[in-house]
Amino acid sequence: MGSWVFLEAVKIMFYGAVSWDPWLIVVQIVCLQCLYYLTLGVFMAILVGTRVSRMSLVYFFDYAAITASTVTGWCVIASFVLGSLAGSVYLLYLVERAKKCLDFSASLYIIHLFICIMYGGWPSSITWWIVNGTGIAVMALLGRSLGLDVFLSLFGLAVKRLQFSILKQQNTANTCKNNESKKRKTLTAGLALHDKFQHINWSLIPTVDSAKFQHRRLDQHCMTTHKKSPQQWCLKNLGVYYSLAAKHCNLHHYIKRSSVLQTKKHRAKFPLIFFLQHLQYFPNSSTPTPTMAGNGKQQTFTLKIEKEFDRRSERVKSVDFHPTKPWILASLHSGKVCIWNYQSQAMEKSIDVTESPAEHFFFHLTVRTAKFVEREQWIVTGSDDKFIRVYDYNSAEKIKEFEAHTDYIRSVAVHPTLPYVLSASDDKLIKLWDWENDWACTRVFEGHSHYVMGVAFEPKNAVVFASASLDRSVKVWDLGSPNPSFTLEEHSKGINCVNFFTSGDKTYLITGSDDYAAKIWDYETGACVQTLEGHAHNVTAVCVHPEAPIIVTGSEDKTLRVWNATNFRLENTLNYELGRVWAIGCMKGSPQIVIGCDDGMVLAKVECSHNWDSAELQTEGEEKED
Repeated sequence: MGSWVFLEAVKIMFYGAVSWDPWLIVVQIVCLQCLYYLTLGVFMAILVGTRVSRMSLVYFFDYAAITASTVTGWCVIASFVLGSLAGSVYLLYLVERAKKCLDFSASLYIIHLFICIMYGGWPSSITWWIVNGTGIAVMALLGRSLGLDVFLSLFGLAVKRLQFSILKQQNTANTCKNNESKKRKTLTAGLALHDKFQHINWSLIPTVDSAKFQHRRLDQHCMTTHKKSPQQWCLKNLGVYYSLAAKHCNLHHYIKRSSVLQTKKHRAKFPLIFFLQHLQYFPNSSTPTPTMAGNGKQQTFTLKIEKEFDRRSERVKSVDFHPTKPWILASLHSGKVCIWNYQSQAMEKSIDVTESPAEHFFFHLTVRTAKFVEREQWIVTGSDDKFIRVYDYNSAEKIKEFEAHTDYIRSVAVHPTLPYVLSASDDKLIKLWDWENDWACTRVFEGHSHYVMGVAFEPKNAVVFASASLDRSVKVWDLGSPNPSFTLEEHSKGINCVNFFTSGDKTYLITGSDDYAAKIWDYETGACVQTLEGHAHNVTAVCVHPEAPIIVTGSEDKTLRVWNATNFRLENTLNYELGRVWAIGCMKGSPQIVIGCDDGMVLAKVECSHNWDSAELQTEGEEKED
């Protein structure tokens, strides 16, 4: 257990690295080397120590000890193979990204070779080279392959216990914040008193201006009019709400005799809460929250998601709907892109994007992102070989290819009207490409200090876009400037995805992070208005459905969570048994949603009792008025 505590501490220390740091790399190599020899020593003690009278370093560093001619020699070989298997697990905790596994594995065995030369001379045994060559291959391949999940499951219980203790500490730290949120939620409901008691002559009350009760956006009113935070303004006026309502509605007697108000202390501390409870402003939390339909009748939110079809394939890294044809575009871990017809449920086309697969037998050149460009009848792809490629989706002919970045390309976004494509990469850069100018790079956006995982254009004003990065920040940019307009930072770990959505006339951002949470941001104020928590692993994909007021989040815990976008209540949790979720796609005008996973993709249909036209987004700290 102690070794796993050490591993978890190292993981926390190394994960958030935001720039290339040679000293950090040295520390990682030293930690990996020490853990490898420690584990090798354990296996040697078990397998070899029971057969020899005295253990020595000969079995570690003398090439003559590795021999297939004796049982002891086979025990030494088995110890080295098991050590390489354990090393692949250590790589997961010490190295940030899978693409570095080969580098660290090679470093480990090169150092081991030098120690062996100093101890016993140049290894002249072919058996020594075969065993250590096999070890480096096993460690590097298992460190980045799906087979690593088998090893992780063996240690999942211990890791979850550690995570539970960490989360417990985080929950303790967040207690104060949660209490403030509850206070603000309660106080905001006081705004509804103006509608409840229309007969009050507010102009006769010098301490309260009626405009205070007519503002439905408490945040905006408090900051622009009073130059105070909502908490400060509400706390100052808490007594006003209660005293006015009680005075003008003659409810003193009723409230004092209420069975809910058990003591004088409770009445003094929570007058507004208990008063509103009896006016039914706070419905019982065990029943569905009612909403008001256009005819004034109460209706409850209902949601139904039906799977239409699924297709098994290699890991799906991105998905995209064609705006006019019944097509879904999927980019695969194997280096291909596929177009599926969801009406006929047949594959229309398959294109090998990353060339010369024989040169990359062990490591696929993944196509991490692909988008339709409907007005040009193109597909634009970005892949691990750092190239952007453009194809005619009717003929599958390659139109253009060029090296766009110096590291993996994580995301591309197509401008809705202009001939522009944005690309985001592990080289920490975002680039703007003009296809009418022979795909010239017209601007480079710098500012992130870690891999840029996603980019998305703002739907109402497409000269604005947002980017998400593993440096734990979201940056909002303008196409006319290489510098970010502003930065959003509240996630505790790297951010994997970002998208815009609108509710009414307001614009919001949604992000998914390695801290197992998704967050909703007010684009105008930059404030985080809601946190969606519940996933047990990294949140890799987020989607706000354009036709139904639901938010869908996908995670490496292999589940989809469906949230009510008006009150952010969890409505459903789905698991299609296709492994980890990597991508979610939806399209305006369609009730369908597509999900890309480890073992294929799923198309589902969403049926909802409400739509966005009648929905009103309720941010954290606000109550919807009856």
